[in-house]
Amino acid sequence: MNNMPANPTPSAEPLIGIDLGTTNSLVAYCDAKGPRILLSPEGQAMLPSVVRLSSVDGRAQAIGSAARQTAVQYPQETIHSVKRLMGRSVKDVAEDAGRLPYQVVEGEHNTARV
Repeated sequence: MNNMPANPTPSAEPLIGIDLGTTNSLVAYCDAKGPRILLSPEGQAMLPSVVRLSSVDGRAQAIGSAARQTAVQYPQETIHSVKRLMGRSVKDVAEDAGRLPYQVVEGEHNTARV
């Protein structure tokens, strides 16, 4: 039997959904006004699944197209193709990791981590 009220009250907190793709990603949210896709500052809905991290503090310095455009300048700080590593062990991703310019290490439960 369904215990949900007939007319549930909308949550004040927005719901966020992320479609994390190997090549591109999309983020959307839904609040009282309805669902909407988040756009990049350039107005793009689909963003390259790339992020450039600071070598000093690990914070994101660029995302999407901006990160991809500077990947040659910052190869070790630019993270891409990470979906291929998710949920797998370092041993399982050894071949893929050997082609990546950034370091892949063993994390909790023997999973590959960046």
